[in-house]
Amino acid sequence: RIAWHGGLGPNAKVFTDIGCGTGKPIFSAALYHPFEIVRGIEILDNLVELVNDISEVYRDKIQTQLPEYDKRRHTVVEIKKGDAFGRSSDSSEPECSWTDSDVVFSNSTCFTKAMWEDYSHMTQHLKPGSFIVTTTGRFSSTPWLECVEASRLRQGWGSCGLFIHRRLPEGLSDPRNGLDPRELAKMEAKAPGGVWESDDVSVSESESEESESSTDSEGSEAAQSETGWFASGHESDYSL
Repeated sequence: RIAWHGGLGPNAKVFTDIGCGTGKPIFSAALYHPFEIVRGIEILDNLVELVNDISEVYRDKIQTQLPEYDKRRHTVVEIKKGDAFGRSSDSSEPECSWTDSDVVFSNSTCFTKAMWEDYSHMTQHLKPGSFIVTTTGRFSSTPWLECVEASRLRQGWGSCGLFIHRRLPEGLSDPRNGLDPRELAKMEAKAPGGVWESDDVSVSESESEESESSTDSEGSEAAQSETGWFASGHESDYSL
């Protein structure tokens, strides 16, 4: 999807997954595009250990099978343990730096408002033309970002919003964050239950009803209640 918006060209060299878990997006990105580095940031010890084990399998069983001329054979898998938004005690820099990334992904359904605020501030330090992909919530009050796509993502526990943002060049800003009213109207026509506006983002009525009635989405409801960030858009079978 990012390629449709002019991303993933030869200059796209670094991919970062914030809160990488077991690393599915990392390895998918490594196979899809010849990044120089695919990076996962995770704060939980057991998941860091697991994704490191998977990384060894990926290097030994998959990368070695790629031909020598294939740049994906030489992609570095980098796993960092720590807080992507926190700062180390002796530095003003993030504990786990990721602002050198060309593509940032975060499965951000369970992010709190405080995490979103830190996340939003740090995106200002990304290079122009970088892409940030989030789930469930999109950035607001970030005129240095434009939201170029809002769609739907199916996950194991249900479906959620998928938002693709692009860092604007220095000196340019978009107070609407890229969501033109005409584009919102198109999204509303495609959304099965219509779209209504909350303080931060748009919410599909059908999504809200489905979330309330589905036992599979109880965990998502709790996370949404905590964060106050919701998603909208149309149905899509595509993931990152």
